[in-house]
Amino acid sequence: MPDSQTDQIINLMFEAKKLGHDVPKHRFSYSPLHLRVLHFISNNHPTVMKDIADLFGVTPPSATSLIEGMVKSGLIARSAVRNDRRIVQLKLTKKGQILLKNGSQFFKKKIRAALADLTSVERATLIRIIEKLYNKFNL
Repeated sequence: MPDSQTDQIINLMFEAKKLGHDVPKHRFSYSPLHLRVLHFISNNHPTVMKDIADLFGVTPPSATSLIEGMVKSGLIARSAVRNDRRIVQLKLTKKGQILLKNGSQFFKKKIRAALADLTSVERATLIRIIEKLYNKFNL
């Protein structure tokens, strides 16, 4: 593959990560990063701090800082594992579940609108390509 195509794909992937960064602050008082954390915790039981650090490629203290703010905001609750109190599991609070639901609905509408001009075959192809890339990066 020519370098120009590789560069174009890399640029598009970085731009795609910005999806949702244009959400008006009055709409949600939380960032797309918060929604990503909530989505991850919701889909990965049990979740511990190391999982969050690994997800974002940061140190555990950096992940702890992010999670601490979300705990203070009432989005996430922490609980120690009964047989090893050093391990802290994370779970969504009711407030976190509501924010995740509302945020997910908002982003689904955005994605539907963005993909509306694609045919069903093009959407299916896009899904297959994204899945292939995901599988390559997550080996």
